[in-house]
Amino acid sequence: MGLTSPAFASLPGDLPEGRLVAPEGEPVLWVSEQKPEDAVRIWRRLYADRARTGLYPLLLESLRGDDERPWLAGELKPRPTSEIDGIDVEKQLREWWSLPRPGWSGLAPPSLPHANPDDTVAEIVLDTDFYGAVRIGLVPAARGADALTAMGWTGACNNAETPPISAVLRSWEDRFGAHLVAVGFDTITLAIAAPPTTAEQAEALAIEHEAFVWDEQHDMSDEEYAEHLQEARTWEFWWD
Repeated sequence: MGLTSPAFASLPGDLPEGRLVAPEGEPVLWVSEQKPEDAVRIWRRLYADRARTGLYPLLLESLRGDDERPWLAGELKPRPTSEIDGIDVEKQLREWWSLPRPGWSGLAPPSLPHANPDDTVAEIVLDTDFYGAVRIGLVPAARGADALTAMGWTGACNNAETPPISAVLRSWEDRFGAHLVAVGFDTITLAIAAPPTTAEQAEALAIEHEAFVWDEQHDMSDEEYAEHLQEARTWEFWWD
């Protein structure tokens, strides 16, 4: 498996062939060489075991037309997760929202905590057929939000640095049980254990989504998108 690192000392022995990726000398990601047909099943097992291993699993999609990028090519710029800690999420989203428009409405209130969010997330991943051929990735991180910064994903670099992106994902995980599942060259997908339950909550969250990516990513009206968020079990975002 190439390089060794204390952070990957608990790497399971029954993984498919893979390698450690070290863009700046220290490994920050283990990634499978191939795209296993049972990637979702492997992901679920690794997700259930993440507290023991200290490794957060991701389904990794390559750049269309260039299968090496960004994972096998090591096209990553890792940052300390401590850079996430001091970020004020409400202030950050308000700043992003206010760049092209006025009228920020504040953070959406949280949903009620879900009794078994991990089970719910695993069921969503199993039941949702939106992954093509994907690699398995493992990142030394306690949660998916932190994994983006720890491994150095740069998919939103034309709009924002990764630590603020991670800070928002932390907040969504806390408020809506939104767990990072899949990451592409410039895309992320979250599984949602506790979606908004009221129209007011969903409307405020819809504004957060638009601020997060600085742009509309759907052809629905604001009202339709807010209604959609009350039913959606996955959130998908992309950046140019």
